[in-house]
Amino acid sequence: MSNKVKELIELYKKKGDTEYYGEKMTKTKHMLQCATLAFKNEEKEEIILACLLHDIGHFLADDDMDGYGVKDHGKLASEYLKNIGVSKKIYKLIEKHTDVKRYLVTKNINDYYNKLSEASKKTFEIQGGRMSNEELKSMDRDIKLADMIKVRIYDDKSKIRNREPYQMEKFIPLLEKYIK
Repeated sequence: MSNKVKELIELYKKKGDTEYYGEKMTKTKHMLQCATLAFKNEEKEEIILACLLHDIGHFLADDDMDGYGVKDHGKLASEYLKNIGVSKKIYKLIEKHTDVKRYLVTKNINDYYNKLSEASKKTFEIQGGRMSNEELKSMDRDIKLADMIKVRIYDDKSKIRNREPYQMEKFIPLLEKYIK
């Protein structure tokens, strides 16, 4: 295993066993559930890895949302992953996953807000709430929007306490492939 992948796995071991804010599960289990769901749905490798890594920013800073984690965790994760050599295709999906929640609520896609967990509703408000028209237009122009939405939907569906995900070892070959 490469040193960069070892470093990433070590970060999960040191920080990932803490409770995922307001969801009664660990952060690692949530991200593994997310990646497992994407894997089982035969998504592109970039989406699977974005699902696996999307909340790693919570490991990189202290809580600044009244017990709900790190407000800018997507940006923190993106910067960290860029610095360790993760593919741009992946870290850009991660950077925008909180913006996509705001986008979907603003667009009111299938009454999206009502389907969010209570914790996710709370962080939605802290992370900026509904998008402005300019923000919506910017998101609509993003060529990766469909992939970003997939990551967000898997994120939302991956907070089930008694659903056992694949273990991290399942994803190490993908990590090795996309971390240079």
